[in-house]
Amino acid sequence: MRNVFLFSLLFSTAVWGSPSSMVQAISNANKMNTPVLTEDEGATVYTGTIKITTLGRLMRDENLKSTVGWSFVEAGIGVQYFEWLKFNFALTGIFGEGAGQNYLNGDGAAANLIILDTAAIELKPINEITLTAGVIAYRINPLSSVMSAGTSPGLEQKVELQNKMETFKFSLIGNEAIPSFGVNKTVVDQDKTPFFLSGTAMVEGKFSPINSTIKLAATQFKFGNLPANVSGSTAGSGGAVYAGNSLSSVSGVGENMQFIIGFAGTESAAVFETEWTSNLKTILKAATIKNDQAFQNENQGKVGKVEVEWTRKNIKLTPNLMVFEVESDVTPAAFSIFANRLNNRKGFKTGLSLELIKQKIAFSGSYMKSIEIENTPFLFDREVYNLGLEVNYDLFK
Repeated sequence: MRNVFLFSLLFSTAVWGSPSSMVQAISNANKMNTPVLTEDEGATVYTGTIKITTLGRLMRDENLKSTVGWSFVEAGIGVQYFEWLKFNFALTGIFGEGAGQNYLNGDGAAANLIILDTAAIELKPINEITLTAGVIAYRINPLSSVMSAGTSPGLEQKVELQNKMETFKFSLIGNEAIPSFGVNKTVVDQDKTPFFLSGTAMVEGKFSPINSTIKLAATQFKFGNLPANVSGSTAGSGGAVYAGNSLSSVSGVGENMQFIIGFAGTESAAVFETEWTSNLKTILKAATIKNDQAFQNENQGKVGKVEVEWTRKNIKLTPNLMVFEVESDVTPAAFSIFANRLNNRKGFKTGLSLELIKQKIAFSGSYMKSIEIENTPFLFDREVYNLGLEVNYDLFK
């Protein structure tokens, strides 16, 4: 089975390459999802979206003060031939300004490029089972995670059971992926292929009297074959200490630096949503993680978030607050994007978004303050400011 799994992942790599986990998080935009289709069996249905995002970001600490700007153009198309067969394809164009080029390319080349964001086939042999393969999104816990979401060649299997009233759901989800970082680099050494494995059990319950939904999920995860340093200060285990992992997690110097710990453990998450009125909704999220293969006092983390959605006619206003305390070795830090890495940091992030519903335009802003938990020569207390504008278009309508 292990050989079959590795062959599947290697085949995906050969065909699709290795898109970045950075791009999704940098754009601070959600993954584009093709709408649910209800046409009869045998009908071919096309759906699609275009999303244009402009983002400005100021980051500063004792060693860095940088103002960057990006524009993102994301185009996604879904084609459903039958109820059991669907194809998804998406491209993202990135146009960077100023220091943004240095974040997206370790060699300092221009940030302007187009990447393959999604190229996947989805099969539903029966209503309760969904199988997906190709270039797809992956994360540790599907509800809420300490680590940034990524996109890589991979596989996903999902089994979902629910009662007739659809007030209770139980799901089992499996993910296998080749994790990557950066837009044009894959974290791969010559003789080994890194891998990410996860298995999740998730339950969801709806409660009519208080109009609330509770979701709980527990995920077992494992990263394997993580390589030695491949770019000095930003990648692999050599760049791990710059990204937030502890000095005790590695050995060696320079290009010979390697992880001496593993990354395997459990991440649990919960979501509690309540619709108080037709205009007011609250969302509470929490996640905890523990890496069983790292040293004590360096292997646990927790994140909590609260959102309030207030809707009035054509306007949706959403303030939010996130607090976090994440020790250094809960995950390999280089696989989360630079601005959103939480390893060895505690602090908060607060934001506000304003959406014009009919026009499908959203304005957003956020501020994050993160403080080192354990003092190291490579990290500093940091502040991050974001301002964004997002416009969405539906195709084939």
